[in-house]
Amino acid sequence: MSFDFNIRQESFGATLLSLSDGKRKYLTKDELKNIIYHEEYPIDMGITSSKKVKYTKLKANERLLNHLSFADIIYIELTRKCNLHCKHCLNDSGNQLEDELSFDEQIKLIKDMAKCGAGEIRFTGGEPLMNPNIYDLISTADSLGIYTSIITNGTLISKGIANKLREAGLKKAYISIDGLEEKNDKIRGALSYKNALIAISNLQSSSIDVEVCAVLMNNNQEDIINLYKKLSKDKIHLTVKDLIERNRAENLIDAKINNTDYALFLDRINYFDTNYFHIYKEEDPRHEQIFKKAIGFRINHRKLYFSANGDIYLNEVSSVSTPPFGNSKEMEDYRDFWNEIYKQNYLKKIRENIIA
Repeated sequence: MSFDFNIRQESFGATLLSLSDGKRKYLTKDELKNIIYHEEYPIDMGITSSKKVKYTKLKANERLLNHLSFADIIYIELTRKCNLHCKHCLNDSGNQLEDELSFDEQIKLIKDMAKCGAGEIRFTGGEPLMNPNIYDLISTADSLGIYTSIITNGTLISKGIANKLREAGLKKAYISIDGLEEKNDKIRGALSYKNALIAISNLQSSSIDVEVCAVLMNNNQEDIINLYKKLSKDKIHLTVKDLIERNRAENLIDAKINNTDYALFLDRINYFDTNYFHIYKEEDPRHEQIFKKAIGFRINHRKLYFSANGDIYLNEVSSVSTPPFGNSKEMEDYRDFWNEIYKQNYLKKIRENIIA
Protein backbone atom coordinates (compact mmCIF):
# COMPACT_ATOMS: atom_id res chain seq x y z
CA MET A 1 0.00 0.00 0.00
CA SER A 2 1.20 3.49 -0.84
CA PHE A 3 0.73 6.10 1.91
CA ASP A 4 0.59 9.89 1.69
CA PHE A 5 1.20 10.69 5.36
CA ASN A 6 2.79 9.07 8.39
CA ILE A 7 1.04 10.17 11.60
CA ARG A 8 2.05 9.13 15.13
CA GLN A 9 -0.13 10.00 18.09
CA GLU A 10 1.44 12.01 20.91
CA SER A 11 0.31 13.45 24.25
CA PHE A 12 -0.04 16.91 22.66
CA GLY A 13 -1.68 15.60 19.48
CA ALA A 14 0.52 14.01 16.82
CA THR A 15 3.51 14.21 14.50
CA LEU A 16 2.68 14.26 10.80
CA LEU A 17 5.19 13.56 8.03
CA SER A 18 4.43 14.04 4.36
CA LEU A 19 5.78 11.01 2.52
CA SER A 20 6.04 12.94 -0.74
CA ASP A 21 8.37 15.75 0.36
CA GLY A 22 9.51 14.76 3.88
CA LYS A 23 8.09 17.88 5.53
CA ARG A 24 7.04 17.41 9.14
CA LYS A 25 4.33 19.12 11.16
CA TYR A 26 3.18 18.76 14.74
CA LEU A 27 -0.58 18.64 15.29
CA THR A 28 -2.81 19.57 18.21
CA LYS A 29 -5.29 17.02 19.58
CA ASP A 30 -8.19 18.71 17.80
CA GLU A 31 -6.31 18.76 14.49
CA LEU A 32 -5.55 15.05 14.85
CA LYS A 33 -9.22 14.22 15.53
CA ASN A 34 -10.31 16.19 12.49
CA ILE A 35 -7.88 14.28 10.27
CA ILE A 36 -8.62 10.79 11.60
CA TYR A 37 -12.40 11.07 11.92
CA HIS A 38 -13.34 13.68 9.32
CA GLU A 39 -10.37 13.79 6.89
CA GLU A 40 -10.14 17.52 7.51
CA TYR A 41 -6.60 18.92 7.52
CA PRO A 42 -5.37 22.20 9.05
CA ILE A 43 -5.96 25.14 6.73
CA ASP A 44 -2.25 26.03 6.60
CA MET A 45 -1.52 22.64 5.00
CA GLY A 46 -3.69 23.48 1.99
CA ILE A 47 -5.06 19.92 1.63
CA THR A 48 -8.55 19.41 0.28
CA SER A 49 -8.52 15.85 -1.14
CA SER A 50 -8.60 12.48 0.64
CA LYS A 51 -5.21 11.04 1.68
CA LYS A 52 -3.95 7.61 2.67
CA VAL A 53 -2.56 7.72 6.18
CA LYS A 54 -0.31 5.34 8.08
CA TYR A 55 -1.48 6.01 11.64
CA THR A 56 0.33 4.81 14.76
CA LYS A 57 -2.18 4.99 17.61
CA LEU A 58 -0.72 4.83 21.08
CA LYS A 59 -2.05 3.42 24.29
CA ALA A 60 -2.65 5.92 27.07
CA ASN A 61 0.55 4.93 28.91
CA GLU A 62 2.58 5.37 25.70
CA ARG A 63 1.60 9.02 25.18
CA LEU A 64 4.49 10.50 27.08
CA LEU A 65 3.91 13.85 28.71
CA ASN A 66 7.37 15.40 28.51
CA HIS A 67 8.90 14.07 25.30
CA LEU A 68 8.09 12.46 21.96
CA SER A 69 6.86 8.87 22.17
CA PHE A 70 9.56 7.82 19.72
CA ALA A 71 12.22 9.15 17.35
CA ASP A 72 11.11 11.01 14.23
CA ILE A 73 14.31 10.29 12.27
CA ILE A 74 16.22 7.00 12.24
CA TYR A 75 19.75 6.78 10.87
CA ILE A 76 20.85 3.30 9.80
CA GLU A 77 24.41 2.59 8.67
CA LEU A 78 24.02 -0.04 5.97
CA THR A 79 27.76 -0.75 6.01
CA ARG A 80 31.01 0.85 7.12
CA LYS A 81 32.46 -0.03 3.70
CA CYS A 82 33.23 2.96 1.47
CA ASN A 83 34.81 3.57 -1.92
CA LEU A 84 36.37 6.88 -0.80
CA HIS A 85 38.84 7.78 1.96
CA CYS A 86 37.84 11.31 2.97
CA LYS A 87 40.34 13.15 5.15
CA HIS A 88 37.72 14.32 7.66
CA CYS A 89 35.66 11.11 7.91
CA LEU A 90 33.84 11.00 11.22
CA ASN A 91 33.57 7.22 11.58
CA ASP A 92 36.74 6.18 9.71
CA SER A 93 34.80 4.48 6.92
CA GLY A 94 36.54 2.26 4.40
CA ASN A 95 36.50 -1.38 5.40
CA GLN A 96 33.42 -3.40 6.25
CA LEU A 97 33.02 -4.28 9.94
CA GLU A 98 33.29 -7.97 10.81
CA ASP A 99 30.03 -7.97 12.76
CA GLU A 100 27.74 -5.90 10.54
CA LEU A 101 24.01 -6.63 10.64
CA SER A 102 22.79 -9.28 8.23
CA PHE A 103 20.09 -8.52 5.66
CA ASP A 104 17.44 -10.22 7.83
CA GLU A 105 18.55 -8.21 10.87
CA GLN A 106 18.34 -4.98 8.90
CA ILE A 107 14.85 -5.84 7.67
CA LYS A 108 13.75 -6.62 11.24
CA LEU A 109 15.17 -3.30 12.41
CA ILE A 110 13.20 -1.40 9.77
CA LYS A 111 9.99 -3.21 10.72
CA ASP A 112 10.59 -2.49 14.41
CA MET A 113 11.03 1.21 13.64
CA ALA A 114 7.79 1.21 11.64
CA LYS A 115 5.88 -0.36 14.55
CA CYS A 116 7.08 2.43 16.82
CA GLY A 117 5.86 5.09 14.38
CA ALA A 118 9.21 6.38 13.07
CA GLY A 119 8.59 8.77 10.19
CA GLU A 120 11.87 8.79 8.30
CA ILE A 121 14.85 6.48 7.80
CA ARG A 122 18.10 7.92 6.46
CA PHE A 123 20.34 5.15 5.16
CA THR A 124 23.97 6.05 5.59
CA GLY A 125 27.43 4.48 5.85
CA GLY A 126 30.22 4.22 4.91
CA GLU A 127 28.74 4.44 1.49
CA PRO A 128 25.23 2.92 1.63
CA LEU A 129 25.35 1.93 -2.04
CA MET A 130 28.15 -0.50 -1.18
CA ASN A 131 25.44 -2.67 0.39
CA PRO A 132 23.89 -4.74 -2.43
CA ASN A 133 20.61 -5.05 -0.51
CA ILE A 134 19.96 -1.32 -0.39
CA TYR A 135 17.07 -1.47 -2.88
CA ASP A 136 15.17 -4.13 -0.90
CA LEU A 137 15.77 -2.21 2.34
CA ILE A 138 14.45 1.03 0.86
CA SER A 139 11.46 -0.79 -0.64
CA THR A 140 10.60 -2.39 2.72
CA ALA A 141 10.69 0.95 4.54
CA ASP A 142 8.67 2.66 1.81
CA SER A 143 5.97 -0.04 1.90
CA LEU A 144 5.62 0.49 5.67
CA GLY A 145 4.86 4.20 5.31
CA ILE A 146 8.35 5.51 6.09
CA TYR A 147 10.00 8.38 4.20
CA THR A 148 13.34 7.13 2.87
CA SER A 149 16.55 9.01 2.13
CA ILE A 150 20.23 8.21 1.74
CA ILE A 151 23.41 10.04 2.73
CA THR A 152 25.94 9.31 -0.01
CA ASN A 153 29.10 10.61 -1.67
CA GLY A 154 27.22 10.20 -4.95
CA THR A 155 30.13 8.77 -6.91
CA LEU A 156 28.37 5.46 -7.67
CA ILE A 157 25.04 6.86 -8.86
CA SER A 158 24.69 6.20 -12.57
CA LYS A 159 21.42 6.77 -14.44
CA GLY A 160 20.55 3.10 -13.97
CA ILE A 161 21.20 3.17 -10.23
CA ALA A 162 19.20 6.40 -9.84
CA ASN A 163 16.26 4.73 -11.57
CA LYS A 164 16.54 1.66 -9.36
CA LEU A 165 16.59 3.85 -6.25
CA ARG A 166 13.45 5.64 -7.38
CA GLU A 167 11.70 2.37 -8.21
CA ALA A 168 12.56 1.11 -4.72
CA GLY A 169 10.85 4.16 -3.22
CA LEU A 170 13.73 6.51 -2.39
CA LYS A 171 12.52 10.07 -1.91
CA LYS A 172 15.67 12.06 -1.21
CA ALA A 173 19.46 11.91 -1.45
CA TYR A 174 21.92 13.95 0.61
CA ILE A 175 25.10 14.34 -1.46
CA SER A 176 28.38 15.19 0.27
CA ILE A 177 30.46 17.91 -1.44
CA ASP A 178 32.98 20.10 0.40
CA GLY A 179 33.82 22.80 -2.12
CA LEU A 180 34.51 23.28 -5.79
CA GLU A 181 36.44 20.68 -7.75
CA GLU A 182 40.05 21.25 -6.66
CA LYS A 183 39.31 21.74 -2.97
CA ASN A 184 36.69 18.99 -2.77
CA ASP A 185 38.91 16.43 -4.50
CA LYS A 186 41.79 17.17 -2.12
CA ILE A 187 39.45 16.27 0.73
CA ARG A 188 37.43 13.44 -0.82
CA GLY A 189 39.56 12.08 -3.64
CA ALA A 190 40.11 12.49 -7.37
CA LEU A 191 37.00 12.82 -9.56
CA SER A 192 34.67 12.83 -6.54
CA TYR A 193 33.41 16.32 -7.42
CA LYS A 194 32.59 15.55 -11.05
CA ASN A 195 30.96 12.25 -10.12
CA ALA A 196 28.88 13.90 -7.39
CA LEU A 197 27.55 16.45 -9.91
CA ILE A 198 26.72 13.64 -12.32
CA ALA A 199 24.87 11.91 -9.48
CA ILE A 200 22.83 15.05 -8.80
CA SER A 201 21.79 15.23 -12.44
CA ASN A 202 20.89 11.52 -12.54
CA LEU A 203 18.87 11.71 -9.34
CA GLN A 204 16.95 14.77 -10.44
CA SER A 205 16.18 13.06 -13.77
CA SER A 206 14.70 10.20 -11.73
CA SER A 207 12.56 12.66 -9.70
CA ILE A 208 14.52 12.13 -6.48
CA ASP A 209 14.95 15.24 -4.33
CA VAL A 210 18.58 16.28 -3.77
CA GLU A 211 20.31 18.27 -1.06
CA VAL A 212 24.05 18.89 -0.84
CA CYS A 213 25.81 18.66 2.54
CA ALA A 214 29.16 20.33 3.16
CA VAL A 215 31.55 20.26 6.11
CA LEU A 216 32.74 23.79 6.83
CA MET A 217 36.44 24.11 7.70
CA ASN A 218 39.05 26.86 7.85
CA ASN A 219 40.46 26.04 4.43
CA ASN A 220 37.23 25.71 2.43
CA GLN A 221 35.12 28.72 3.47
CA GLU A 222 35.55 30.51 0.16
CA ASP A 223 34.84 27.32 -1.74
CA ILE A 224 31.63 26.68 0.21
CA ILE A 225 30.40 30.18 -0.62
CA ASN A 226 31.17 29.65 -4.33
CA LEU A 227 29.59 26.20 -4.18
CA TYR A 228 26.45 27.73 -2.70
CA LYS A 229 26.28 30.35 -5.46
CA LYS A 230 26.53 27.56 -8.04
CA LEU A 231 23.93 25.32 -6.40
CA SER A 232 21.41 28.06 -5.64
CA LYS A 233 21.27 28.97 -9.34
CA ASP A 234 19.98 25.43 -9.93
CA LYS A 235 17.68 25.66 -6.88
CA ILE A 236 19.61 22.96 -5.04
CA HIS A 237 19.71 23.25 -1.26
CA LEU A 238 23.00 23.31 0.64
CA THR A 239 23.30 22.36 4.30
CA VAL A 240 26.50 23.24 6.16
CA LYS A 241 27.78 21.12 9.02
CA ASP A 242 30.54 21.80 11.50
CA LEU A 243 33.70 19.68 11.50
CA ILE A 244 33.68 17.02 14.23
CA GLU A 245 37.26 16.33 15.31
CA ARG A 246 37.06 12.57 15.63
CA ASN A 247 38.90 9.72 13.90
CA ARG A 248 40.54 10.98 10.67
CA ALA A 249 39.54 14.57 11.35
CA GLU A 250 41.75 14.54 14.44
CA ASN A 251 44.76 14.47 12.09
CA LEU A 252 43.77 17.72 10.38
CA ILE A 253 45.73 20.69 11.69
CA ASP A 254 43.77 23.91 12.42
CA ALA A 255 40.85 22.69 10.33
CA LYS A 256 37.98 23.51 12.69
CA ILE A 257 36.51 26.96 12.20
CA ASN A 258 36.15 29.14 15.31
CA ASN A 259 32.94 30.88 16.36
CA THR A 260 34.05 34.32 15.16
CA ASP A 261 34.95 33.11 11.66
CA TYR A 262 31.74 31.07 11.54
CA ALA A 263 29.68 34.17 12.25
CA LEU A 264 31.58 36.05 9.52
CA PHE A 265 30.90 33.18 7.12
CA LEU A 266 27.16 33.42 7.80
CA ASP A 267 27.27 37.18 7.26
CA ARG A 268 28.80 36.62 3.84
CA ILE A 269 26.21 34.00 2.94
CA ASN A 270 23.46 36.43 3.88
CA TYR A 271 24.51 38.72 1.03
CA PHE A 272 23.05 36.13 -1.34
CA ASP A 273 19.62 34.58 -1.74
CA THR A 274 19.53 32.28 1.29
CA ASN A 275 16.39 30.35 0.32
CA TYR A 276 18.58 27.35 -0.48
CA PHE A 277 20.94 27.57 2.49
CA HIS A 278 20.41 25.63 5.70
CA ILE A 279 21.94 25.03 9.08
CA TYR A 280 20.45 22.15 11.04
CA LYS A 281 17.45 23.50 12.96
CA GLU A 282 13.74 22.96 13.51
CA GLU A 283 11.79 24.34 10.56
CA ASP A 284 8.12 23.99 11.56
CA PRO A 285 6.67 27.31 12.88
CA ARG A 286 4.05 25.26 14.74
CA HIS A 287 6.66 24.17 17.34
CA GLU A 288 6.22 27.13 19.64
CA GLN A 289 2.46 27.18 19.12
CA ILE A 290 2.04 23.57 20.23
CA PHE A 291 4.86 22.88 22.66
CA LYS A 292 4.50 26.01 24.77
CA LYS A 293 1.29 24.42 26.04
CA ALA A 294 3.13 21.28 27.16
CA ILE A 295 5.08 22.37 30.23
CA GLY A 296 8.47 20.67 30.42
CA PHE A 297 8.08 19.08 26.98
CA ARG A 298 11.43 18.29 25.38
CA ILE A 299 11.55 18.45 21.59
CA ASN A 300 15.34 18.77 21.54
CA HIS A 301 15.95 15.19 20.53
CA ARG A 302 14.15 13.35 17.77
CA LYS A 303 16.73 10.86 16.45
CA LEU A 304 18.20 7.40 16.86
CA TYR A 305 21.39 6.23 15.16
CA PHE A 306 22.20 2.59 14.41
CA SER A 307 25.78 1.78 13.45
CA ALA A 308 26.54 -0.92 10.88
CA ASN A 309 26.86 -3.58 13.60
CA GLY A 310 23.60 -2.59 15.31
CA ASP A 311 25.04 -0.46 18.14
CA ILE A 312 22.56 2.23 19.17
CA TYR A 313 23.32 5.91 19.74
CA LEU A 314 21.37 9.15 19.88
CA ASN A 315 23.16 10.64 16.86
CA GLU A 316 26.22 10.29 14.65
CA VAL A 317 28.41 12.43 16.91
CA SER A 318 27.69 10.29 19.96
CA SER A 319 28.56 7.18 17.91
CA VAL A 320 32.21 8.26 17.95
CA SER A 321 32.30 9.91 21.37
CA THR A 322 30.28 7.73 23.79
CA PRO A 323 29.64 4.02 24.41
CA PRO A 324 26.49 2.60 22.75
CA PHE A 325 23.24 2.39 24.71
CA GLY A 326 22.57 -1.10 23.41
CA ASN A 327 22.48 -3.18 20.24
CA SER A 328 19.59 -3.91 17.90
CA LYS A 329 20.42 -7.64 17.95
CA GLU A 330 19.50 -7.72 21.65
CA MET A 331 16.73 -5.12 21.78
CA GLU A 332 13.29 -6.39 22.82
CA ASP A 333 11.25 -3.23 23.34
CA TYR A 334 12.32 -0.01 21.64
CA ARG A 335 9.65 2.05 23.38
CA ASP A 336 10.99 1.12 26.81
CA PHE A 337 14.48 1.89 25.53
CA TRP A 338 13.38 5.30 24.25
CA ASN A 339 11.70 6.12 27.56
CA GLU A 340 14.82 5.14 29.48
CA ILE A 341 16.87 7.61 27.43
CA TYR A 342 14.78 10.43 28.86
CA LYS A 343 14.49 9.08 32.37
CA GLN A 344 18.27 8.98 32.60
CA ASN A 345 18.67 12.29 30.71
CA TYR A 346 21.26 10.71 28.43
CA LEU A 347 21.20 13.60 25.96
CA LYS A 348 22.39 16.04 28.63
CA LYS A 349 25.13 13.62 29.69
CA ILE A 350 26.30 13.20 26.09
CA ARG A 351 26.51 16.95 25.55
CA GLU A 352 28.48 17.42 28.76
CA ASN A 353 30.87 14.62 27.71
CA ILE A 354 31.43 16.11 24.24
CA ILE A 355 32.01 19.61 25.60
CA ALA A 356 34.40 18.25 28.22
